[in-house]
Amino acid sequence: MRSILWRLRDGSVVEPGRLYRTRRGWVEPEPAACPNGHRLGPGRVLVGKIACAAVGLHRTHACRTCDAVIMWPPLTDACDHRVFDERRDQ
Repeated sequence: MRSILWRLRDGSVVEPGRLYRTRRGWVEPEPAACPNGHRLGPGRVLVGKIACAAVGLHRTHACRTCDAVIMWPPLTDACDHRVFDERRDQ
């Protein structure tokens, strides 16, 4: 498995978890590729979020080629995703 590089749309490599000011406004970084090496970008990734009792929200990036999901912030043992209806992941 590869380490994840995070980038801005202009291609610069940055740290995840913060906003960056660009000429177009404030943006958050996105992963450049999934852990399996598939390039991510428009038409290649589904971006979403999942509620978590421990951190508030995780941003999700799902590769449309292999279905690998990258979450930021990363999951920890304290994460609890039963926020809305008390169901556990099945």
